[in-house]
Amino acid sequence: MTTKPTLLLALALAATASLQAADYPQWGGGNTRNMVSDEKGLPIDFDPGKKYGPKAAPKIAGRLRPNAEEANKQPGAEDIDMSTTKNCLWVAKLGSQTYGTPVIANGQVYVGTNNESPRNDK
Repeated sequence: MTTKPTLLLALALAATASLQAADYPQWGGGNTRNMVSDEKGLPIDFDPGKKYGPKAAPKIAGRLRPNAEEANKQPGAEDIDMSTTKNCLWVAKLGSQTYGTPVIANGQVYVGTNNESPRNDK
């Protein structure tokens, strides 16, 4: 009698595992390191004037960063014109040197930097 519930549990766990979004946990992506995401339905173009919702805005240290229009007003970002920039959903000012490639995990983008850039203490 315990075989049927165990089988149903195993099938349910297998189904939920296949529904997860793919992270980009290391340089080059997953174990293949071919720089290609396995995600389906990724956007090809971003409209800088469109509102994409709160999940599109990056978080840094758990705080929601400003959208691209607001981030463009930050010191040092004056040279970015979001009305003419193509395929840029948001911007974030980094230090003068970054280390490695961005890592995407759990809906967050992580970038190693020396933080030489002034911080926004808001």
